Amino acid sequence: LSKTFCVGDMNGLLRRAVLPALQALGWIPPLTALTSDELRQAIVAAGFEIEVTRTFGRARHAHYIVARRTP
Repeated sequence: LSKTFCVGDMNGLLRRAVLPALQALGWIPPLTALTSDELRQAIVAAGFEIEVTRTFGRARHAHYIVARRTP
């Protein structure tokens, strides 16, 4: 079960201006800007089968994913 914040799906101004400024101040760690599609592809490439995905509310960049390791 994963709740992942997909930075690649966020507002461009926030992603390109605010997050780098917060990183420069040391307030947030380095990030990889994945979209929800890229995240799902990475999970499948790592050998998992995605069973359910959901996005709740208006936060289209916060995704819940249930995945199971394929045998």
